[in-house]
Amino acid sequence: MRSWFCFRMGGAIAVLGLSLGAAATAQAADPVCKLAAGPLAAGSSSAQCPAFYQAVGGGFMATVTQGTYYVVSPASSPSGYTAVGQYAQTDVVCCDFFPGVTSATGAGSVTATCTAGTIAVGGGGFCSSGTLVDSEPVVRSGAGGGGGGLPRIPAGWRAACSRGAGGGPGTAVTAYANCVAPSSAQGPDLSSCQIVSAYAPASPTAATCPAGQMVVAAGTRCLNASYPTFAWIQPTPDQTYSQCADGGALIAYAICCNGTRVP
Repeated sequence: MRSWFCFRMGGAIAVLGLSLGAAATAQAADPVCKLAAGPLAAGSSSAQCPAFYQAVGGGFMATVTQGTYYVVSPASSPSGYTAVGQYAQTDVVCCDFFPGVTSATGAGSVTATCTAGTIAVGGGGFCSSGTLVDSEPVVRSGAGGGGGGLPRIPAGWRAACSRGAGGGPGTAVTAYANCVAPSSAQGPDLSSCQIVSAYAPASPTAATCPAGQMVVAAGTRCLNASYPTFAWIQPTPDQTYSQCADGGALIAYAICCNGTRVP
């Protein structure tokens, strides 16, 4: 691409041509997201995204949490988020890009890992029976692991279920990870996304994103063999809220990305 500039020298006009090439390429925009909430209900609660938005990550509030999971459309892209419990409520961050869902099933604890070249922007887990005791983003190993003060890049999602009677193996669990390429010609720039966590010796507590970033997913890990009653995305764009049933020690998680949350 060539751009022409003119300037006057005495009575004459000189024309200068500059080749801009790749410098003229527009940078990808940050994502635009909305927060949608489902009703407080007995059994299960679902939050659905509005038209032209897709579910990225979600949060939940539940008593005796059986599981949290994405409602997957026929196009294999999530359109909402569901929490299951005696009483449950859920919220979901809906954005203007289209992630894909990967899953893994096992016993006790399992991790769904995003493929090479993609990152996790949300996730969840579902227990075939028992209680969901851990639902959290997983840090990429190696250079993306946050060493030396660098951001912790989300590479997947871990979910765990309570152990069976008599201390046997944990019940079957499916972990879901919502994965997307951090940058592409067709989508927004997600290269800023990172995991933020906060430890507290007693719950509740919150994970707060750095200035200029918004929460796209929330997670909670209870450390005293309890289960989370909250892994909630706050109405304020930069914060999550986590709580365990026993009020004990926990780690609150957030996946934080540059972007704008709109009403």
